[in-house]
Amino acid sequence: MGGVVPQLQLPGAETSIGHALIGIYRLGWVLVLAGALAGVVVTLDVFARIELFATSVISGLPIRGLEGRFGPDGRSAGWVQAREFVRNGSNAWPLYLDNNGIDRVVASVHERMITEGAMGTDRASTPHGFPSIRGNIALFGCILEQAETDLKAPYRKWDLYYGAFDDVSRASNLFDPAVLLDNSNGNIFWQRLRAELNSALLARAEPSLTSAPVAQEDVAKAFDLLKQRFHCDVTKLASRFPPFASPAWGAYRRAEQFPRLSGDVMRPQFVKLLLRWEAIPFIGGESFTPALSKTIAWYLLDNGAFKPLSDAKELVFQGPVNRKIARMAVAEVSSRVAAALAHLDPNAAPNLLPGLQTCTPERRRWMIEQEVDTTLWRQARASFQAAKAASWKDSWRWKLDDDVARRL
Repeated sequence: MGGVVPQLQLPGAETSIGHALIGIYRLGWVLVLAGALAGVVVTLDVFARIELFATSVISGLPIRGLEGRFGPDGRSAGWVQAREFVRNGSNAWPLYLDNNGIDRVVASVHERMITEGAMGTDRASTPHGFPSIRGNIALFGCILEQAETDLKAPYRKWDLYYGAFDDVSRASNLFDPAVLLDNSNGNIFWQRLRAELNSALLARAEPSLTSAPVAQEDVAKAFDLLKQRFHCDVTKLASRFPPFASPAWGAYRRAEQFPRLSGDVMRPQFVKLLLRWEAIPFIGGESFTPALSKTIAWYLLDNGAFKPLSDAKELVFQGPVNRKIARMAVAEVSSRVAAALAHLDPNAAPNLLPGLQTCTPERRRWMIEQEVDTTLWRQARASFQAAKAASWKDSWRWKLDDDVARRL
């Protein structure tokens, strides 16, 4: 049978609307793919992720006002919150910085610095010797300090503790890179360090070092790493690579490899000692990186420097949001107090550190901020002790218990 295949005739097919519908039908697979792509974009918040990435990259450029503002280590609480919402949606626990609460803490810290002075107890004096020796003391001192804190060892006076390191150094040159290189491995170094340091601590009426095996493991690992990669010289951590990086930035990033220095508690303290002891060069405009302890975080929370948007009953100062926003609150307090003290008449605050009046303007700002950091730590610790003594029954809003802040 021959003939022509009948054509499907649709009413209105010859109209403009009909042509459009037939065109859409023929492009059906394209529309399906486009719809699927749109679904992926919406589901994964692609545009939001692109914006977060772009602002993070821009903040890495030396643009005044934007440098260091956004990104995981930036100063924007909103950026951190947005990233967490993109990642976890409704599971994100929002916190926010409160200007009134920050001002409350700033006023308290500022008054304490004016009346009592920046110099407090537990302040480690600059060790003797050339920069490499001072840097090596800072490294092993900070590692053991954090190890003892994590092990909940008995509290010690940290000025005497670091003074004992200096005693050992002056007696045997143990922290001289040339002497350190003579130790074949980290375990041999630990045996010598423990014996000499315990004698020096005993002479200063301080407790001996912890005997926990983990302390030996940390020191041995740190020594082996220092010897293999940095020729037993901590100042080599401050290499200015990339070229636009400061020595402090280099030391902060490379210190992350060492035991107990990977977090944001002792690593900032380590770099602070390197700069204050002049173990590494200070570059004009150097920003101060504050440390964060759970006691400081609790103190800021209790004073309303940062707050939860929800009616959360408990907060743990860990994770990508809680800890970062607590650190932002610390940085904001430090910056505001430093700004208030930067142009203060020396005669109005005779108790402030005398050296602040003689150093360069760039270093003066950094010195003030690190003194604010020390004062904030003293203030938080005193407040925590007072709260415990009062059984948390006075005007306290939050209780710190087993590293968890619980609403009262």
